[in-house]
Amino acid sequence: MNESELVCDSVVMAGPIFWNTSNAEILYKKELDGWLWFTPIDVTILHMTQHKIV
Repeated sequence: MNESELVCDSVVMAGPIFWNTSNAEILYKKELDGWLWFTPIDVTILHMTQHKIV
């Protein structure tokens, strides 16, 4: 992929992993201000081109 092919900024999505994590312990904590902190996380980056999402 060439950077000149992108039609907009890349989209970064992060969130908790909800599937088998090879026996990793998933921890989370809800703060008093309403934020939910979790580990481990999964990150997906979407690059948009004219004809496809890469």
